[in-house]
Amino acid sequence: MVFRFASMAHDRRTAVIEQDVPGDLAGILTAQAAETIYVQDADCYIRLIAQWEHFHGPMSGLLAVPEELAEYDGERADLGSWAEVDRLYARVILHGRETDQADVLNTVLLRERWAWLRLERGVKSVWEQRFPQLLDAPAYAGEQ
Repeated sequence: MVFRFASMAHDRRTAVIEQDVPGDLAGILTAQAAETIYVQDADCYIRLIAQWEHFHGPMSGLLAVPEELAEYDGERADLGSWAEVDRLYARVILHGRETDQADVLNTVLLRERWAWLRLERGVKSVWEQRFPQLLDAPAYAGEQ
């Protein structure tokens, strides 16, 4: 699998690497000092926040879905429902801005639900290489 890093902003906080990167992205992804990293694979751009520590979403309660990602006005997700968490997290990972990722995703919930999120293999691969913490996520064990 070959990925292409692409700059989509013109500031120093965005990774500006425009080269083909075969296979293992881990070294390049972890070496980036940028706040935002964009990766393009054959099908889509993958946008991800640069640091694990930047995720600060809530662990419980009702969460207002960011307006750009909401399916209807005033949509809220119940973080006590795994089905709602999975749908929201997949939506944020695939279509959310970096601020959405930071504000919605919680590191504990992300690790707990990682194996259940319906994401393409390329997207999961990029996220796992950027955030090795996800590799230790519980596999499909126990209750869904």
